[in-house]
Order: sequence, then C-alpha cells, then structure tokens
Amino acid sequence: MDQVKLSICIPTNGISEWVIPVLDSIYNQNINENDFEVVVTDNGANDEFKNQMLNYQKRVTNLRYEKTECKGFTNQIRSFELANGEFIKFLNHRMLMKENALQYILDFIDKNRETKPYIYFSNGQLGFDGMHCLKSFDNFAYEMSYWLSWSSGIGLWKSDFDQIHLDQNYSDLFPHLNVIFPFTNKNQYIIDNTLLTEEIKFDNKKKGSYNLFHAFGVEFIRCISDLFTKDQISSKTYDHIKDENEKFLTDLYFTYVVLKKPGSYDLSHAKESLNVYYNYNKIKKQAYKELLSTIKRKLKFK
Repeated sequence: MDQVKLSICIPTNGISEWVIPVLDSIYNQNINENDFEVVVTDNGANDEFKNQMLNYQKRVTNLRYEKTECKGFTNQIRSFELANGEFIKFLNHRMLMKENALQYILDFIDKNRETKPYIYFSNGQLGFDGMHCLKSFDNFAYEMSYWLSWSSGIGLWKSDFDQIHLDQNYSDLFPHLNVIFPFTNKNQYIIDNTLLTEEIKFDNKKKGSYNLFHAFGVEFIRCISDLFTKDQISSKTYDHIKDENEKFLTDLYFTYVVLKKPGSYDLSHAKESLNVYYNYNKIKKQAYKELLSTIKRKLKFK
C-alpha cells in the first residue's frame, strides 16, 4: 500500500455505540480517501462489533481493521505499528471529529513535513487559544503538566515512530508515553489547543476497570520521576506536574470516593497508592473541604 498523508488510529475494546459514530464523523467530512487511512485495532470480545467493522470496510476504501490480543492500553501502540501514514494521529474511540478537523490535520502535515516538530493536540483542555510553539522538551512538559497522562492528543510523524525502541515500555497503563518521552531533543514542540473533537456522552461504567489511584497517583508520577532522574526535565517542571496532578487526584477522590459517582474504576487501596508520592490525608481533607464548599454554595443558592 502506498503511503498516505495521515493515519487516524482508533484502538478500541469493541464498543459499537462509540466507534461507529466516530467513523461516521470522519467519513462525513468528504475528504479524498487517498489522503488518509483509518486504523482500528480491536482487543475486545464482541463478535457483533467485528462484523460491523467488516461491513463498514465494504463502504470505504481506506479502513483497516485488526482483531488483536493486546492487553489494555497497549492496543494503542499496536494501532501505531499498523499505521502507514506520513503522520499518525491517535483518536479516542469515543471522540467525534468536528467539522473540518480532518482537513485541519492534513494542512498541518503539509505545513510542517520538513521540520517535523513534536505536536500534541490538547483539544481545548488547556488555558489558551490556538497553539503554543516551544523550544524545549522541558517547556513542553511544564505546559502540558498532568495532561501528559492523556493519550488522546497524541500525534507523531511515522519516521519518528519507526525510530522508537518499543521494548523500553514505561507503563502498561500509559503506553503512549513511549511516543512522547523519546523525543526530548526536538527543535520545536507544538501544543495545539484547537477544538478538533467532541466527546460522546457515555456511561462511566464502560470507561475502564483499571485501578484509578494507582494509575495516576503512582504509575504516572513514577514515569515523570524517571524523566527527572535522567535530567530530561527540570526540578521546576517535575514539581509543577506533581502539584497539578495532586489537584487532579483530589478531584478524582472527591468524585468517586466522596460523592460515590458510579463508575467502572477499581478504587481499592486508595490510601496506599496516594501515600507513595503524596499525602493521603491531605488529599482526603481537601476533597471533603470541597464537599463542604459545594454544600454551602447550594444552601446559598436556595
């Protein structure tokens, strides 16, 4: 197969009500199918979904589907391995592409194929409009902060991906860090905060079953700590990411432990996990302080 400009990679565990609308959001943009391909890797156990994908392939010319045995999030990496495009863009299986988003990414490729900067599409999650161009990985990591844990914004050049030694795996929970951390010596880093996707409303019970506080309280910070140990980020950046991640963990604790919002996450051993790099009692205190503030706001409103 001849190389196309763009590979859109959609790893999934076979949830039809998400993936099919996501595919529709791509193909409804009426972009020439010779300019891109869609790669779907499926590590689920849903035969109905498999049949739906095989039928979808009959409608288009550039959809590649593979049933995989990859465990958990490592399915992301498999989708990148199968990609044939000049540029690889990760797309979460519950994120619809907004109108003109596909052309936006194709234009980015045309403008930047000579310099090949590292790019992260933060999709409106950070506090600025447009894009920020940064000269160092340390500045990039500082500005990204705990959003480094979020794989959905990943974009990378195929030529860069082919140079990665995938046996050096940072974490099964955050395998996408394998396509961020090797590139600490790029000449330019771009964080593009343009809104390109929109999340499908979903039931949290389908989102994931991993241990939530171990993932973000231990594994993610262990990966960031490894960067600092190797002098790839400064102490200022490490402390900033760790502090911002603490606020995120407090929000998670407030949502799933204090408010007991339904979800599929494993919440066991929260105290042990939150005492590795943080102080469990501090996070718990802050979460209940937020509960008190919420109650006061509601009483004041009434």
